[in-house]
Amino acid sequence: MPKCTYPAILGGCDSWARDKSDRCDNHQVRTNDLRKLEKQAVTKAEQAAIANKRLEEERVARDTRANAIKDRQAKREAEQAEVIRKHKQTWSAQIQGVYDQVEALRTKDSSANAGRNGVGETLGGNKNPIKLVLSGPTHGVTHAQILSQISGFDASDSGIYKFRRKSSKGNDILIHCE
Repeated sequence: MPKCTYPAILGGCDSWARDKSDRCDNHQVRTNDLRKLEKQAVTKAEQAAIANKRLEEERVARDTRANAIKDRQAKREAEQAEVIRKHKQTWSAQIQGVYDQVEALRTKDSSANAGRNGVGETLGGNKNPIKLVLSGPTHGVTHAQILSQISGFDASDSGIYKFRRKSSKGNDILIHCE
């Protein structure tokens, strides 16, 4: 005896078919109207399954695009963080070098500052500011994003950035950069 052939998309059936029939007692189709209704139900169920599959594919595609955007953003942020780290390190070293020079000059004259002095000359004065250059691919990083992370950042006006550092030998040391 064969199994009942009631459509699986409508729930299927595991019962055994009647003699010389393809359906069990519960799923016998006795009239043409019932055959039409069953066929319509199968068609609707198949269309719903196709629509659900399409919706799922669209959701997966949307999630994939969203993840790609997040990955690109994370990569860009990592690249920017690396640019900021490298430039911060380089620029801090340049500023620290001028600070050390001024500290050395202050052993001779406690009023010495960055720039031209009676006892020597250094970079970092308002007439000869340190040039802070963005080198290599910057990935959209600006001077401001880097400068704000360097210790002693004091102000910015007319394209000149100022750093104020404490001196062990007198007044604060003001270093100009552009």
